[in-house]
Amino acid sequence: MKFIAPDQWRLTLLLYAVAGLALGLCNRPLNLLAQHIGIRPGLGTALNVNILMTAAVACIACSYPRLWTSWLGALVATGMFYLGMRLVQSPNVATWTAKGTLFGVHPILVAACIGYGAVGSLAALAVRPYRTVGLHDAAVRCTACGYLLVGLSNTTCPECGKGFDAGEVARQAKLIKPAAGDGRQS
Repeated sequence: MKFIAPDQWRLTLLLYAVAGLALGLCNRPLNLLAQHIGIRPGLGTALNVNILMTAAVACIACSYPRLWTSWLGALVATGMFYLGMRLVQSPNVATWTAKGTLFGVHPILVAACIGYGAVGSLAALAVRPYRTVGLHDAAVRCTACGYLLVGLSNTTCPECGKGFDAGEVARQAKLIKPAAGDGRQS
């Protein structure tokens, strides 16, 4: 099993934002390409919304398999996608109004956002047996502060004072294979 550092959620949300913005910015060029090769221009948007955004959200959700980040990431990606499309349509942000921006969101994009959240959640759940967010030795760390409890003779954490079962920590320590080069205390 691959363990992902819990603090990677910020980077993950940034990836959702970058993917959404990039795909929003390339929406018009995709439509122009579709028109140039003789098919309906709307197929560029359909490809972008239905396939490319879905694939981006699924891939990012697989890289950091947490349900809350997949739903929040879907919202961030969709918002940035819309922002990218608006920037291409009207690059002068000073002329934008809050009402025009808010009410300019197409209902299909709202439905797509919900779909992206569902796809991201399913992808995150599918990879959980192989990738998980957490420390590889979480079972032998204090649940309150993360202090490594292996080898302690008392039953309270020296860092925060929370009590723990020393026998259970010793049993869990035998089950965990130490990660290469991970000899840090806390």
